[in-house]
Amino acid sequence: MDSFMKMKMGVAMAILVLSLALIPSVDADTADAGWYGSQLDANGFAVYDAMRTAFSGCTDDSVQIQATFDRTSSVTLFPDAESARRDASASVGNALTAAYYDMPLAIWLWNHPVSPAEVVVDTAEVVMDGETYHVAESVSFTLSVGDVYAGKVASTIAAVMDEIADRVYDGNDAEKARSISSSLMDVDVIDSPEGRECDVYDALVLEKSSAAGIAAAFMCIAESNNMDAVIVGGTTYTSDSEEGVASFWNMVMHDGKWYAVDMVMNIDSDGNVCTMVGSDTEVDGSPFIVTHRIDPDMQGSTGLSAPDMNRSAYEYPKEVSFIDEYGIYIIAGLMVLVILFVIVRSLKDGSLR
Repeated sequence: MDSFMKMKMGVAMAILVLSLALIPSVDADTADAGWYGSQLDANGFAVYDAMRTAFSGCTDDSVQIQATFDRTSSVTLFPDAESARRDASASVGNALTAAYYDMPLAIWLWNHPVSPAEVVVDTAEVVMDGETYHVAESVSFTLSVGDVYAGKVASTIAAVMDEIADRVYDGNDAEKARSISSSLMDVDVIDSPEGRECDVYDALVLEKSSAAGIAAAFMCIAESNNMDAVIVGGTTYTSDSEEGVASFWNMVMHDGKWYAVDMVMNIDSDGNVCTMVGSDTEVDGSPFIVTHRIDPDMQGSTGLSAPDMNRSAYEYPKEVSFIDEYGIYIIAGLMVLVILFVIVRSLKDGSLR
């Protein structure tokens, strides 16, 4: 075996061993992250956490994100700088997707799916056993709002927060989910405008939005009502077409089980036909798991997964109308009154002796 082949094998073995032994682990702080953010590895979470910090209290049109990767507890070595940059960019893609779903109030993310961020990766060299390897040290990128919100970040966020504050509901989480669904029934379902995706402002303030904005609105209201809810991306199918449509919906946790809410279906039917349903629940003539294919990845992100749904739907207590519940008593009371009236009248006119 010549020296070149030995070197290639040595590099490959070093990368394999180090990747297995030193895969970035999830930091304990991810306990505070959303559903998708908690799935990120250490590098992805570093980016996710940098976004959370940058978004807090910010009202600028753009936000500069910079994240430094922890090299003291975990590191992955690469044979060249380009491989290190590619891996770091993938971590950014995962973090952006997780943040887009977990942070629907972060206005700077609303333009993300349409205009991907340009990521700059700083790398460094590491010498081990006479061989030179490369690692990703840090990443930086800028997120900017779309033209429609430029110069209006503060007022846009305030308008959304006002709408959310007005929607406070009682009951358990399943009952709250139904109340939230009912509150969004007046939203007109539209296709996203050219060059951008609809968002929570479209749904709550303008009341015209695609599935993306409506799902974001549902989640924002759910979180303000102390509910566990997530946004899910994927493809929906109807009974009269085999061609799916990219869409978004929600999942809500109740008593430790996850159920689905598809607001587009609810709005189209003008009723809660798809609220707190299970994977086996028939929706549009087929089980939900057939009409809704989950695929939360976007812009090259990989490995993110939605919650596992409960198989059966949540069973709401049967709603009994006032007439159904008390009708028999009302009729009986009226009959008694009629009989008494006849008796009294008969006694007065002497027909009853």
